[in-house]
Amino acid sequence: MTAWGLFGGESAEAPVVVINPGTDKEERMNKVSSYQLHKGDVVRIMTGGGGGFGRPCDRDPKMVKEDLENGYISLERAKEVYHYEA
Repeated sequence: MTAWGLFGGESAEAPVVVINPGTDKEERMNKVSSYQLHKGDVVRIMTGGGGGFGRPCDRDPKMVKEDLENGYISLERAKEVYHYEA
């Protein structure tokens, strides 16, 4: 389950657990209550976020630029979601 957005905001990304990311043994799960790990396994846990507030394309371009500079979003994501023009 993900958090929903308000007033045109987008829903949040769902949480994901990845066992052995980037390998031929990679497994992705949205929910885990029990899992047997083995020596050498790598676990990546990505928590879900909060839903957006307001339409992304209405966001102040200065704030989008600041997010880019801080590494919070990629240029591709800024263009796609916020209609940002570098």
